[in-house]
Amino acid sequence: MTDIVEVSDSAYSGSAFSGSGLIFQPSVLSSGQHQSSPPTDVIGDKNDDSVVPTQEDPSPIDSNTQLKYTIWKKNAPLLYDCLQTSTLVWPSLSVEWFPDVQAQGNSNIQRLLLGSYSNSFNSFENLQLCTIKIPNGLSDLTLEDCEFDPERREFLTSNFRIFNNDGKSKGALNLAQEIPHQGDINRAKIMPQNADLLATISNDGSVSIFDRTKKSNSYDVDELFSYDNDSQTDLADIKLKFHTTGGWGLDWNKFKEGELVTGAGEGSIALWDIKDGFTKPERTSDILSTTNQKKFKTCFLSPKSTLFCHDLGVNSVGYAWFHDSLIGTAGEDGKFKLFDTRSLKEGPALATQLDHPVNALDFDKQNQFGLALGDDRGRVILEDLRLLDKPQYIISDAHAGSITSVSWNYSYGNVLASCSADGLVKLWKFNGTDEPLMFVHGGHMLGVSDIAWNPNDPKMLASCSDDNSVHVWKPSRTIF
Repeated sequence: MTDIVEVSDSAYSGSAFSGSGLIFQPSVLSSGQHQSSPPTDVIGDKNDDSVVPTQEDPSPIDSNTQLKYTIWKKNAPLLYDCLQTSTLVWPSLSVEWFPDVQAQGNSNIQRLLLGSYSNSFNSFENLQLCTIKIPNGLSDLTLEDCEFDPERREFLTSNFRIFNNDGKSKGALNLAQEIPHQGDINRAKIMPQNADLLATISNDGSVSIFDRTKKSNSYDVDELFSYDNDSQTDLADIKLKFHTTGGWGLDWNKFKEGELVTGAGEGSIALWDIKDGFTKPERTSDILSTTNQKKFKTCFLSPKSTLFCHDLGVNSVGYAWFHDSLIGTAGEDGKFKLFDTRSLKEGPALATQLDHPVNALDFDKQNQFGLALGDDRGRVILEDLRLLDKPQYIISDAHAGSITSVSWNYSYGNVLASCSADGLVKLWKFNGTDEPLMFVHGGHMLGVSDIAWNPNDPKMLASCSDDNSVHVWKPSRTIF
């Protein structure tokens, strides 16, 4: 008889579904409570440095949202070929898949990049490199492969067990490496040419580059408290200094190694090349040991080019998928602009004005002229770069809240994912039909911050939410 894992039936219980069965996995990444407010019993955690809350904040999740979650959870085995959920101590505003995959028995091991966001409650945030086991052949399971649990009224598979690695986690996500970070992590991106180099943009507009191979898998917070008082150094390997306000725009050039573009709230974009000459600090912290002086030594870099381009702030930036010198920007002023980095100072090559602030953009990965935009009224807009004066398609009621991210599928050129502050992720298939909506992922209980397609499985996504959850999911093959 297979052991049944005891877990709570709360909204934050981690679980993994197959197309015909349900596998529960308790899934707390590091120690902490399953809640979106600051945990009160993680005082011994690494960031214990300031005033401890004496009373829990009221839950932002109302009874209606919890009821919707319960209904979704009961129907999930019919909707997904695979679903694994995990709960973090603090929410992540960013999620991205590493490109590598490692086969291990009847599972594949993949990695995700996350970043903690405590809204300055903690002295240090964390870049989190997590591994996840994705079982092979889940869609081929039948009821004969499962055992019925009458208490839960659910089928549980007997060939997929809970993972536990060195006590760091239980369930879907395993924390493999934790890198300290100064300031909240708004976005984190992996360099396409070298997955060991990670870029972040923070709430103060600073951009940081980390070489994960130069960092230990964990860190000593007491040493960091002393280190943080040394204004001559920084935790990053490379610090990019230009922006003066918080930023969300961050993207690596897919063709030119080491080049990236950033955008922030003051309305400017900056181009960087980390292969350019650095300004090296005169010293590292005297407090640190010799080993850690090498580990934390920071170089500083100035932008190769900058431009003020949006009156009310830059919300998103991105390199065109088929060109090494074209970048798009989306602004709070409702404008999308296309720039050629070879002549950046000459202004945009193309531009269009929309009715509302534009929060997100993504260039089509199959059509060199395709572009998707998402605005703060919940609209998804499809554009053709050859005809920017007239949108090709507008979904006026795509979401009930502000769009936070849009992402074209790598392999299916007419499939787009969007996520929103309404807590939903939606998949759209544009094939000439009147109704493009293909699938709705409703497992998050608060706003969804980011989404990412799995580069090794074109029908699988990861999504992260303000409710501290991270979901890895794949719609049923009868749907997608």
